[in-house]
Amino acid sequence: MKRKVKNIVFYAILLLIGFLINLPIINMIGAAFKNEKEIFTNNSIIPHHPTTANFTKVLSTTPYFKYVLNSLLVAVIVAIIVAIVSSLAGYALARYANRIRFFRHYSKLFPLISYRQLPAAILLPHLRSVRKQYASA
Repeated sequence: MKRKVKNIVFYAILLLIGFLINLPIINMIGAAFKNEKEIFTNNSIIPHHPTTANFTKVLSTTPYFKYVLNSLLVAVIVAIIVAIVSSLAGYALARYANRIRFFRHYSKLFPLISYRQLPAAILLPHLRSVRKQYASA
């Protein structure tokens, strides 16, 4: 019985944390269905008068599907390149890790180092596009 209560409390806390983490995304989805005036006046997540005018405006004024196709193409090419390079690096590490003293002593640090590199890999393309945008203005 005590274990059931602990599990219920644990999963309730996890649900709350998950909701709080996803709250900006939920708010963005709610704002997508608000008109321009309601975005600035209505602080609720749920719009009072839902509209799809924002979607029709984006689809009619921009080449949205071309952008999606370009992003998909870049993502597939990058995924293929990363898979090839990672498999080559993984083979080298698996083959020669026991022979190199460095890998035996510091092998536990590799996950930590790789996690630290992730934000830079995500932010660099964004920073470059922002720099180009403000440099041309």
